[in-house]
Amino acid sequence: MHKLPPDLFRDLFAKHAAMLMLVFLTFVASLGCQTPRVNDSAISNYAPPSNDRIVSQNPATTAPAALPAQASKATEHGEQNTVLTPSPVVAQVSDNTTRQDPPQATHAPIVKTFTDLPTPGSNHHYRSGQPVSGQYLTDVNTVPNQTNSDDFRSVLPDIDPQTSTTPELANQTTPLPLSSTAASGQQASWMAPGQTRQPDPSNNTEIRLAQATTPVVDEVTGQLDPPGVIEDPINTVPLDVELNDTTTGRFMFGIGVNSDAGLTGQIMVNERNFNYRDIPLSLRDLTNGRDFRDGGQGLRIEAIPGNLLQRYMFMFTDPYFIPDPTMSGHDISLNLSGFYYDRRYYDWYEQRLGGRAALGYRITDDLSLSLGLRAEKVTIHNPRVLGISQLDEVLGDNELYSGQLTLSHDTRDVPFLPTEGHFIELAFSQAFGSFSYPRAEVDLRRHFLLKERADGSGRQTLSVIMQAGFSGSDTPIYERFFAGGFSTIRGFDFRGASPVNGNVVVGGDFKFITSIEYMFPVTADDMLKGVAFCDLGTVEEDIAMHSDSFRVSPGFGLRIAVPMLGPAPLALDFAVPLNYASTDQIQHFSFFLGLGRG
Repeated sequence: MHKLPPDLFRDLFAKHAAMLMLVFLTFVASLGCQTPRVNDSAISNYAPPSNDRIVSQNPATTAPAALPAQASKATEHGEQNTVLTPSPVVAQVSDNTTRQDPPQATHAPIVKTFTDLPTPGSNHHYRSGQPVSGQYLTDVNTVPNQTNSDDFRSVLPDIDPQTSTTPELANQTTPLPLSSTAASGQQASWMAPGQTRQPDPSNNTEIRLAQATTPVVDEVTGQLDPPGVIEDPINTVPLDVELNDTTTGRFMFGIGVNSDAGLTGQIMVNERNFNYRDIPLSLRDLTNGRDFRDGGQGLRIEAIPGNLLQRYMFMFTDPYFIPDPTMSGHDISLNLSGFYYDRRYYDWYEQRLGGRAALGYRITDDLSLSLGLRAEKVTIHNPRVLGISQLDEVLGDNELYSGQLTLSHDTRDVPFLPTEGHFIELAFSQAFGSFSYPRAEVDLRRHFLLKERADGSGRQTLSVIMQAGFSGSDTPIYERFFAGGFSTIRGFDFRGASPVNGNVVVGGDFKFITSIEYMFPVTADDMLKGVAFCDLGTVEEDIAMHSDSFRVSPGFGLRIAVPMLGPAPLALDFAVPLNYASTDQIQHFSFFLGLGRG
């Protein structure tokens, strides 16, 4: 093993001592002089908020290492320490003359404050992507100190005009003369970019303003992005995204029986992404399932045959019939429907053939307005009893036309069996044709969520429903109000709680029905629920309420949810009327059973 001679290090140090000392001093000096470098004489780097002043210096006479000394001189001139926030306008003082003065004889720094830029970490927030103005205050004493975030970067990267993505920064400058008060160390006012005033011939010092990129709030970090900052490009990975349409069509068939309509069947075709413009050009186009699709429209075709009720209908819906040009969701929708309806009541048979057209406008997410027109041909035949004036005058064919204006507000969580929210609907219509009469209806529904489990199941709901309506004295019997049955006042036969004339149920021109129902789970899986309710109200031939005909019917029931039978639960209710009219038809038990597959 060889040993190094002891005089080797001494000789190397003696020969290179001066070089090592120069390198050491250069390194020490660089530690105190790491200030942002300016690549353009007209633009100084943007500085983030801090607890120190932001000053503009003359680069021709002041070195970066002299910043602490200049800051102390500003204090000697009576200026107060002010916390400044970033602005899209930055400035630098430049001198057009060649000065021979030593560095100590420089002009006093000019301190400017900002007004409306939020300090990171403060409670002032701006909508993501919205610019802020960044105006200046003339008086620095009017801005209170603010606390800045420690994690906001204190040194910004340099801006190179050769590679900057905002080359307009170097050109948007406005020369402004510096007043003599500013040259003597006093405060000077900023002028907005574009404003000029006559220069002072005796003063060659000027301020040049540059309009930087407007700062915005970063959507990811929530911090204020300073203007003019060029971020390094992040790593990118090319992605190929393939989107497939979900199933929007549905074919359903089922069977049901209930205490109001008897036995019925159902066949339904429902398409929620229909497009009537996409017409197939061949049989193959028709059978591959790709035509009449992707238009965002709705088409429903339904057939309900039954022993007491038959209904056949189609419905077309275009939610963007007249699109909103502002893309704010205020589109005008179109609803078209046609139907054939056949109902065998106890006192007569009724058939309706007609259609409806309506335009809808969504004012807000919950509030909507609609205007509809209806045209029907109503045929009344096979009366059980003759000699009843209300029934005799409508026998045969009747023409019915009406226009209706409806305003509704809906905040329910789900339309079917809701557990919270409310539904309010106000409707007014004017009918003409064989009979002419006005009609007004109010439907109020409020659902209160009383209790639920941590996972959202086991909901206990209190529902309050109130329905009121008024119709003109010329209203025909087939358009009057009726009550009694599963959907109105339980504990009575279908239409069995209505005015009667000569043993014929003729209905009334006024109705008021209220229902209070409490629903609670019986089993942990929510398949079995119990209800306790009280239905009350009346239907009268004139606008009045009579104590001897005001119905009150409390009761209880069960709701059985069987997924294989369809979305509607089996409903079984038992009610006992406590107050009713002498002509009413009592039916304690009412039910609804349905089976649907699709």
